[in-house]
Amino acid sequence: MAIFLVGLAIFTAIPFLGSVKLTEEGLKHSLTAQEYLNLESPLRLQMLDKEFGSTFTFSRQFIATFNEVNEALKKEEAWEKVMWTPPGDMALKLSQTASQGMVVNHKWLFLLLTFGLGILGALIYIISTLVLQGQPGIKHDGIYHDA
Repeated sequence: MAIFLVGLAIFTAIPFLGSVKLTEEGLKHSLTAQEYLNLESPLRLQMLDKEFGSTFTFSRQFIATFNEVNEALKKEEAWEKVMWTPPGDMALKLSQTASQGMVVNHKWLFLLLTFGLGILGALIYIISTLVLQGQPGIKHDGIYHDA
């Protein structure tokens, strides 16, 4: 059971490992041309080349910036420039592009650690329980012949 719990703990910790740093290339790669034109200057001032501790803080900052820009475009009634893509979807694409750290560099290792340890721990627990307890059912083996 301990092996399974170690795999579960690694799986739970993965979102909090590493950092996020938005670069110019990542910005151009992840956004459409209109989104890039709308968000370029605010993102340069607030987020470009700044390191965020987690994807959660990065996403929160991006969504706030996105909503400010979009509300300003709606007030100006520049409907051809308004971005209709949900901000959470854009934040996810940007954070995937801008992620840095141990998990990004060793994806296969963490995949094997999480699922491999989880499967191995569960199998060891199930097989050992089956061997120690035997087949399911009532255990009256040898009671008739016992003094």
